[in-house]
Amino acid sequence: EDVQRWMAGEPVSAHSEPLSRRINRWIAHHRRWSQVIAIAFIAVLVAGISLGFMARQKQIAEQHDQFHDMLAHARQMETQLGGAARSLGRNVRFMPNVPGIQGIISARGGNGENEADDVWRERIERVYQGLLRANPEYLSVSYIQVEGKNKSKEIARVARQSGDADQIFVVPKSRLAVFEEETLIHDVANLQPGEVKLSHKPRGRKGVVSRRHGLALVAGAPVYNEKNGVSQGAVVI
Repeated sequence: EDVQRWMAGEPVSAHSEPLSRRINRWIAHHRRWSQVIAIAFIAVLVAGISLGFMARQKQIAEQHDQFHDMLAHARQMETQLGGAARSLGRNVRFMPNVPGIQGIISARGGNGENEADDVWRERIERVYQGLLRANPEYLSVSYIQVEGKNKSKEIARVARQSGDADQIFVVPKSRLAVFEEETLIHDVANLQPGEVKLSHKPRGRKGVVSRRHGLALVAGAPVYNEKNGVSQGAVVI
């Protein structure tokens, strides 16, 4: 019986045939159905490849559009940041020429504070208040005097309230900061008159008014004694 089945091309019971052999036999006995299945499989395969290619092309196009949107946004930010830096540089370059600073320098005469200091300090503070009112993005402005190789001290500072940007206050003398090894201030103090230093690194003083989720620019210009040309410190915005 197995011989007859084998001669007829049918499965036999004497041994188990491999799957490929059984598939080939089925195809030989069902030519039309096997062709239909093959065509359907090829059609599904081509459709799947086409859909996958279209999805990939769409993803590439979306990424391309997103990249160009981000590039345009970056260029806009660069333009805005450049404009802000130039404006900040112009303002901080003007601040050392405020008469009150030279008044404090002359009043001190290198011998420490005296009563005239308070008069000139109040004038400086009024100018600084006007600067902050005119520039809502400014957080604080300080006149800092270098008092030694690694030491500097704030002489006057006006700042904006961190919780209420519309509130501007004068920092009391007792709250003015003393800096130890403040690199930025000494770098600014060593600049030539009229030069400006910009930095995005905040000064290392606790209680600095700052804004979360943003970039803080710091600009400084040197202060020189108009009489003897000696560097005295810096104005920092």
